Amino acid sequence: MRPRTASLDHKRFRLGRTGLGLALPVLAGAIFLADTITVSVRDTGISLAPAAIERIFDAFHSTKPGGMGMGLAISRSIVEAHGGTIYAAANPPRGMVFGFTLPAGETGSERNHA
Repeated sequence: MRPRTASLDHKRFRLGRTGLGLALPVLAGAIFLADTITVSVRDTGISLAPAAIERIFDAFHSTKPGGMGMGLAISRSIVEAHGGTIYAAANPPRGMVFGFTLPAGETGSERNHA
């Protein structure tokens, strides 16, 4: 069993390219709390409108021209299949934060496959 203390780790790095050809600084972190782990990624790019954030995990919804709108929908399905939750939110004053929380212990699915 994991101790009931928090462990936090954050890393700063540059990820990807924007439409202007600039790399964005990104902060990625993970935290263990009791029986869960939360992983998040924050950037300082352009944020989405609240209405777009509400639909960001819907299948076939995309914020990119020509996007299929499946990546975050598939991510949500995977995280939920493992008993977790996934989220997106504005990262004031600008940018977005995406993250997910999973149980840190063994899930029912893992016990059934052992």
